[in-house]
Amino acid sequence: MKKFTTLLTLLAILLAFSLNAQVAINNDGTDATSGALLHVKVSNTNHPLFIDATSGAVSINDITPAVGDVFSSTATGTNWAINGYSVNAPAVFGLSNGTGPGLYGYANGNGDGIYGVANKSISTAIKGINFHNAPADSSVVAISGAAGMVGTSTTSISLLDQQSAVIGTGNGPGGIGIVGFLWDGSTSADEVTGYFSADFDGNINTDDGPVVRIAGYSNSNSAQFGIQAFVPDQDDNTIGVLGVYTGGGNYDAYGVFGDATSANNGYGYGIRGDGNYVGVRGFGGDYGVRGTGYYGVYGYSSSIFGWAVYANGDMGASGVKPFCIDYPLDPENKYLKHFSVESDEVLLQYRGVETFDIKGEVMVKLPEYYNAINKNASYQLTPIGASMPNLYIKRKVDESNTFEIAGGIPGKEVSWLVISERNDPYLKQNSGKRKNVVDKEEKNRGKYLMPQLYGQSEENRIGWRPEKKRENIEIGKKAVLTTTEIKNLDKVRIDQEK
Repeated sequence: MKKFTTLLTLLAILLAFSLNAQVAINNDGTDATSGALLHVKVSNTNHPLFIDATSGAVSINDITPAVGDVFSSTATGTNWAINGYSVNAPAVFGLSNGTGPGLYGYANGNGDGIYGVANKSISTAIKGINFHNAPADSSVVAISGAAGMVGTSTTSISLLDQQSAVIGTGNGPGGIGIVGFLWDGSTSADEVTGYFSADFDGNINTDDGPVVRIAGYSNSNSAQFGIQAFVPDQDDNTIGVLGVYTGGGNYDAYGVFGDATSANNGYGYGIRGDGNYVGVRGFGGDYGVRGTGYYGVYGYSSSIFGWAVYANGDMGASGVKPFCIDYPLDPENKYLKHFSVESDEVLLQYRGVETFDIKGEVMVKLPEYYNAINKNASYQLTPIGASMPNLYIKRKVDESNTFEIAGGIPGKEVSWLVISERNDPYLKQNSGKRKNVVDKEEKNRGKYLMPQLYGQSEENRIGWRPEKKRENIEIGKKAVLTTTEIKNLDKVRIDQEK
């Protein structure tokens, strides 16, 4: 009897539909809401099913389906609006043959528009695949998200996973694994196109791991940036940006490459390093840091005790070694250079002027450290104020760091110069440094420091590498999507009036 009653009820519903009548199913005997073709109501606030009489739109838990929606479901509290389950087929499937979205999620509060959970080792929380066989100069998108509420912090796609949160693969000419775009941005706060962070204490609410922000604006620095990395960990092995090249073969590849090409020559830093201890540190089998330019390597120190350039070891040059200052008599237009005196020995020199006593003698006192870093002194004497043909060294430098000059005229002066071999602990332990003719390394034999001086080509220069031409990075539709292309790919527009 119960089955028969249910059958009669369904027949009545079908008859009502055929007569284009309103049907209400409820437990309080009230009529269907105006505009409803079918209205299932539990109470005035609980509407399990509503079918609009005009558009035919189906709405779950709501009697006001959004304009243009064919099907909509509304949930309150922690309930799911749509919960799909399937063993081998898609639990929820959306298909669009036009410009609209196949599946659309909208979050107007603190929730998620679309939420996916992957609970198996090879499963995927949210997966997008685009099989469109597009020409090489066009772009197709598997998953596209738009977050564009002006003046608020919004996220288009948020993924959380135990292994890989985001995996993007671009296959074929012009393919791009992951595309992010931020438009209508504001400089009143930090804004980024891509944001990645890592957590190591199991609490996603604490910022204990590294953070990478891509293509954005830093309000605190008032500057745009391509990549910005933060690493809060306090460890000697902490690395802000790590670039590694592990390929084989004889290739001059780059672990990290920075290119700052300004429209105005003379501006831009390819790589800049700021550190409380070391700004830029380089290790190399041949060159720790290698520079080419008007200034190959330029250093500046504002401290009277600092060094603009310091070599903890030997310093070499194939050219001259001058100091260069603004020419004192015309500092706006000229430089003044003075040059180092070269020698085939490692030498130190000391000089001075002394006055003879009543016996025509004088004792010269050298620095207290003289004997600690010198040996084999030679002497040069020049009389001042009168001819003194009998000048001589009465006593050479002894353990008291002094020597004596005699044969002078009382009250007259003598200019003296002492030149000695450097003999500090460095030279004592590296006696080979005194050699002035040294065989070239095996790999550098047949090559030259300055090959052009001997009629040789540049390829025969020690350390020569073919210079890589700085190619202009073409930002075109084959490499990177333009602003217009990205906007046109996503036809979903967030209704800011909702």
